[in-house]
Order: sequence, then C-alpha cells, then structure tokens
Amino acid sequence: MSLLDKYFYHVESTIQYLSCVVFIIGLNSNIIPYSSCEDNEVAKLQETTDKKLFYVGMTRANERLYLCCSRKPSKFLSELNTKLLRIDSKCNLRSFYKLRIDDYRYINKIRDIYCKEEEVRQWLINELIETYKYPEELIDVEYRINVFSKPAFVDVVVFRYDSNKEKVPFIIFEVKPYLSGIGQGAEQLKSYLNVVPRCSFGVVTDGNSILIFDSRFEIVDDFPHFDISMLPSQIEEYEVVDFRRSKTYRLRKLVDTAHIDLVQDGHLIEIKSEDVLTINLYEKVAAGTPVETSDEAIGKVALPTSIISDPERYFAIKVKGDSMVEANIKDGDIAIVQKCNTAENRDIVIAWLDGEITVKRFCKMGSTVLLIPENSKYEPINIKEGELRIVGKVVGVIRKKR
Repeated sequence: MSLLDKYFYHVESTIQYLSCVVFIIGLNSNIIPYSSCEDNEVAKLQETTDKKLFYVGMTRANERLYLCCSRKPSKFLSELNTKLLRIDSKCNLRSFYKLRIDDYRYINKIRDIYCKEEEVRQWLINELIETYKYPEELIDVEYRINVFSKPAFVDVVVFRYDSNKEKVPFIIFEVKPYLSGIGQGAEQLKSYLNVVPRCSFGVVTDGNSILIFDSRFEIVDDFPHFDISMLPSQIEEYEVVDFRRSKTYRLRKLVDTAHIDLVQDGHLIEIKSEDVLTINLYEKVAAGTPVETSDEAIGKVALPTSIISDPERYFAIKVKGDSMVEANIKDGDIAIVQKCNTAENRDIVIAWLDGEITVKRFCKMGSTVLLIPENSKYEPINIKEGELRIVGKVVGVIRKKR
C-alpha cells in the first residue's frame, strides 16, 4: 500500500469506533491526488481511488469534520460545495471561492482588479452580502483613514448608523492574497483600530485563515450579522402572538421598507425578503364569502411565511373593545384572520351579527351557537345557527409596542 492508502485504510477500519469528529490534514495538491506513474490511465485510476478514499474519511465524521492543508490545497477541496465549508469552525464565513471578474463589486474604486488580493476581497464582500446579509449601501472599499498623520486605506469597511443617524464604521477588514498568511496583517489591523475609535470589530483574512478582534483587541469567534437597527430608518416594534403555535415574537420593522425580523426568547430569527408576505388591513369587513370589504383597506401588514402561508387566504382587522382580553386579544390590537365561513368549537372567530362585526369564541350546541367573550364582565351570546355568518378565524394578533 501507498502511505495514503494506509492512512485511509486506518480511517476506514477504526474511526467509526473511536470518534465522531474527524481531522483530515495535509490535503495538499502534491499529496492528494498522488500519482506514482507517468502512464495517464494509471494516473487517472489512482486519482479516482484517492478521491473515493478521501470521501470515505469525510463520511466517517458524524459530528464535525476538519479539512486542513498547509500549502497549495488539493483539487479535491475545490470540488466540494463551498456552502458546506467554513473558514473556521466558529465563524460563519464560507471557505474561499473565486468569483468571476464580471461579478466584482465596487470596481470603480479599485486600482487593480486582477491582483491576487482582489480575489480575496471580492470573496469577502460576497460573503458579507450573502451570508451575513449586509446591504450593499453599508459596505465600502478603500476607506481612507489617517495613521500617524499619513493616509491609509482600509480594504473593506462595514458601516452602521448610530443613535444620531450618523454613519460610522462598524467593522473594518484587512485582506491579504490567498494563503499568504495574516501575521503582518494583524498588526496593521490593530493600528487601524487605534485611529477608528468608534469601530467595534476588526478582521484580517487571507481566505484561508482569519483573525477577529473586538474594540479592546480581544480575539472573538465571529463578527455580527446584519441587524435592521444598523440602518437609519425609524424602527417600529410589535408583539406578535401566534395562537396556532402558542408562540410570542417581537417583530421589528423598518418604516416604509419590507425589512422585518423576529426575536423569540432573545434569539434573532433571520427573515429573508422573499419570506415576507403582506396582507390587507381593514377597520371593518362585511359579510360574504370570500371576505368582501365594506371599506377600502387602510393599510398593509407584513408578516413572515412562518406565520401566514398565502396572503390571499388571510386579512387583518383592528380589534375594538375588551371582550376578549383574557384570550390575549386587546382593544386596538390587529387580529390576523384566516378567511373561512365555518369554525370548530373553541375557535376564535370574526363573525357578522346583527349588522356588526364581533370577535368571540365559537361554541356550537345542537342548532344553537354560543359566542363566548373572554372577559368576565360580559355574558355569552346565544343565537340560532342561521343568524350567524362567520367571515374568518383569528390565528394571531399583532400589537405595537409603546
């Protein structure tokens, strides 16, 4: 056996019993694939065998997999899906990949788009947008600063807006050519952080290694993802109660934009723009199937697809009165309503009764229906089934946080 064969034979025979974390090191281009013969057919067969053995080692990891190289990476690494690889186990940056020059951003500010360092910078910018979700308007390149009265230029900067709506540097990045090392860049980055006191993080990377500092020069695992509070627009906050899933969220929305996010139990839930749906908001609705509005919609309500699946099947209506406070539906709340004309016992319904819309809990008893308030001050309403017309079922509420 070759040395490589012996290594992977050992992986195959023992790793499944000893560990669920796998380290595969030395994945250099001159080691794997390795050909000991100049014959093309034999070399091709050896490469195929090496690739199979490489995948055997990878598949033995059922918790975490580390792939390491010390020189030029093996071609096998470039064939892996980079969306599944990370530059570091504690950092969300995906492993380095090359972009087409046609896809480069900010080229009007770049002196040499063909240099090796630019490959790393464009990869980093793409990761900031795709993985960390920063909008392009918060990213810039060649940001000028003064170090000991001499001008210097930060390779990449991410901005945020402070409480005074002033645009300030939030993260600065120093990039180096791929595989060139980051030692010198780390000292350079520290000198930049010293003269940008309002900056919160500094990052240096060569696409293979990464080092992240906070403003106190302490090493941290990762830098923050985009948060809508970084933008200058006014933020509105709402409490969203999802009755079907018995969950409560804090929803934040940027005024006059489609940007929203959810927070549950202190954890941010990322909402992609394509996962945001809007439904019409009404002050009142008329009886009918499907719902017919007695007035034009007075606005729109934006919600994630995790709460509403189809905007055509839902609408929103302002709640008036306190008859349902014990069901966590308060005066002034916005009820999220699923369109329907039937209901099951214990459903909270929007019903058309005696020319008025009411919100009550539905309970059918033979040929009669009880509309039950969730407030001890009020009595249930007892009516015949034919006197009631249901226009929807309440599946949640939204209330603006003061």
